Amino acid sequence: MPRIHVQRSQVNLSLELVGTTATKDKVMGATVPESGGTEFFLAPGLQYFLGPRWGIEAAVEVPISRGLARPFSLTPDFIVIWGFRGVF
Repeated sequence: MPRIHVQRSQVNLSLELVGTTATKDKVMGATVPESGGTEFFLAPGLQYFLGPRWGIEAAVEVPISRGLARPFSLTPDFIVIWGFRGVF
């Protein structure tokens, strides 16, 4: 009789470097100087696998470089991300 191996749940810690880049905006053909740029976030996170096929994950992105101009919008202090993962 064959043995069936069942993976138990697993917890992983993660550390990600996340980057965002935006090009310069244009209004009526003219480039907006206070737009565009790149910013980087460091995102410590946690993954919990519920077995061999399913998992959930969450991380908090903290800005480490603010090179993205946002003159007319909010600048985040941190960003919370989460998701589900399935292996098929």
